[in-house]
Amino acid sequence: MAKKRSGPNKSEAIRAYYREHPDAKPKDVVAAMKEKRMTVTAGFVSTIRSKQLAAGDQPPKRRGRPKGTNKMVASKRGASRKAASAELLPMSSLMKAKELIAELGGAENAHATIDAVDQLSS
Repeated sequence: MAKKRSGPNKSEAIRAYYREHPDAKPKDVVAAMKEKRMTVTAGFVSTIRSKQLAAGDQPPKRRGRPKGTNKMVASKRGASRKAASAELLPMSSLMKAKELIAELGGAENAHATIDAVDQLSS
C-alpha cells in the first residue's frame, strides 16, 4: 500500500489556482506555486489542468472509427461495386460490355459516355 504524504496537496492547489485564474498559463501557475513554497513543473500543471477540463462538462472522446462506418460501402466506381456487379451479371453481358469499352476507346471514355447518358435520362 502506498504511503500517505504529509503536507499540502499540490494538485488541489493547482486546481484552486485555475478556479481563480482560468486563463493562466502553466508557467504562471508554477511561479504562483513557488511563492507558496510548492515545487511543481509545467508538465505536471498541464496534466492536472487537462484532467480538470476532461472531468468537466465535456464527454470523453470516443477513440477509433465512428459507429456504423465499419460496413463495406460501395463507392460510385469502387472495387466492391465492381465485384458485386461481376457476380450478378451473366457472362454474355460482360463480354458485350467489354466490346463496348474497346469500341469507345477505353474505360474512361465508357464512364464518360455512361455519365452523359445518365444526365440525358434525368
